[in-house]
Amino acid sequence: MLDIRRYLPRLGTRKLYFLLKPTLEEQGIKIGRDSLFDYLREEKLLIKPSRSYTKTTDSKHWMKKHPNLLQGLDIKRHELSYEMKASDVLKAFERAVANRQTRLPLLHHSDRGSQYCSVLYQDALHKHQITPSMTDGYDCYQNALAERVNGILKQAFLFY
Repeated sequence: MLDIRRYLPRLGTRKLYFLLKPTLEEQGIKIGRDSLFDYLREEKLLIKPSRSYTKTTDSKHWMKKHPNLLQGLDIKRHELSYEMKASDVLKAFERAVANRQTRLPLLHHSDRGSQYCSVLYQDALHKHQITPSMTDGYDCYQNALAERVNGILKQAFLFY
């Protein structure tokens, strides 16, 4: 358990329990998730969740916004960028395109942030024949899955 905590110090207890459960059962240790919470609390090994909110999307701009084409699709690919400038997001996009393993048509879904609506980014989508799709307005719940995945990745891995 301490090895996992050292390697992933921001990993939540539920995920930690999921990773440890097979090993615990193999060793005949019976402990439930709630008991693991209690144990980690006693040993001062619980992580303190960060509760800050930062608005990261500027969707009230003049550039063209695309319709939401994501509904009902099975999502299999994801890529991250550390910044939100169009040029930095484009670097992450180009890295994803370079690692593309399919010639099937692709759909790029995003919020209506200015970096995704920029000419620079839209030209790259067009160049690689990728169809743009965007949320239907400033409704963060439409992009909830992507926001949740990003939150999990930031919480677990961006600790410095």
